[in-house]
Amino acid sequence: MQSIPVGEHWAYVDDVDYERVSRFNWRPTRGKRTYAMANIGPSTSSMMHRFVLGLHDEPSVRLYQRENGTWGVKPVHPQGRALVHHKSGNGLDNRRCNLIIVNDEWHHYEHGSHGRVESIPLPGDYLV
Repeated sequence: MQSIPVGEHWAYVDDVDYERVSRFNWRPTRGKRTYAMANIGPSTSSMMHRFVLGLHDEPSVRLYQRENGTWGVKPVHPQGRALVHHKSGNGLDNRRCNLIIVNDEWHHYEHGSHGRVESIPLPGDYLV
């Protein structure tokens, strides 16, 4: 496991991903949870967890102009887009063992207004 600076925070990635991920200047996102985001190309941003799993070609955010004239980003969740879930709930733990690709329905249920429900099996988990 390797650490990557994300503003005042640190993100974690597997050794195999470190060289590829560390080429970019990662910054923290603002919101309920902290995630890492970087500009990975001209007019192209990616969240670290999507970059690690090779999903960075799908748009994850869009730019918008605030009333005060400054710019911000909003998440984009087009129908059918692969979503990434952090098993630990830590948005900066981007080790592959902590990331799982889920669909909209599962992700909405897990993060819906009712709060996290521990009894929901993760995709690929088996109930005994």
